[in-house]
Amino acid sequence: MNRVLQFFELMVGRYQNILEARIYTNTYTEGDPPPLGSGSDISGSEVYVSMNPKHQRSPEEGEPSPFNVLIDPVRDSETFSSVLKAWLARDEDADWQDARMRLSSGWGGRVYNQDRLMRAVSMFEYLPKGVFPNESTLSQEEQDAIEKAKKIFHKLHQDSIVRKVVLNKLGNIDSLTLKKRVRHRAVSIINAIGHATPELSAVISKAVDCRNLYVHGNNANVTPKLCGSCLSFLTDTLEFIFLASDLVDAGWDIASWSKKGRPLGHPLFNYLTRYEQNLEIMDAVPRNP
Repeated sequence: MNRVLQFFELMVGRYQNILEARIYTNTYTEGDPPPLGSGSDISGSEVYVSMNPKHQRSPEEGEPSPFNVLIDPVRDSETFSSVLKAWLARDEDADWQDARMRLSSGWGGRVYNQDRLMRAVSMFEYLPKGVFPNESTLSQEEQDAIEKAKKIFHKLHQDSIVRKVVLNKLGNIDSLTLKKRVRHRAVSIINAIGHATPELSAVISKAVDCRNLYVHGNNANVTPKLCGSCLSFLTDTLEFIFLASDLVDAGWDIASWSKKGRPLGHPLFNYLTRYEQNLEIMDAVPRNP
């Protein structure tokens, strides 16, 4: 039930409360015992959700609008059902669950900070390897050299810190970098609505560089001023790419959706509407500290 609730929240662009829940079965025939409960009510059994969190709508959220729903479950029920089915099927993967939970814990919120940006980057780290291309970028000579180095360092004492660090580096040397991971997930978005997100690859670079600045304390590609001034835009970029690409994979037509005029309300539409303005602000930040 919580997984379906999470999907609904993504569709409407805001946190939702469970007001009532019932379980229905389609196997009941007259004369059978009431399904999933007792008493005379055979229409369904009520579910009591313990410790059910309640979200209070803030003034900033405004009133909900049916026009902000990404896929209309009434007028386009077939698409809504097929996307939900595909989305839930992927959620069976524990790696996808972990990545999506990181999105849900901050997405749609009003607070932007360093932790939220780093959490947004980590979503792409948790995605299963099968989502990304597995083509090696190393030559055969380089691969052979790495294998020889591994054998040399494996011979060192197991408690050696140098042994652990070097083997870890050698094991990840041909893995996709964070920037490549995010850019790969953005391909389907760029192909569909690239006109609405110019220079998206450059924005991705800045987002990951700011994450590295916060984690490692320095980064030659960005300044603390840029990261602080554009924190919300860079965070929204990562969350937009993660959510939009996930739904596109499930069958969502983002190109058709982006052409429909809507009032500001859903975070995805808000992001596209303000994209070029935020891009200009980012480009205007001085490159020097």
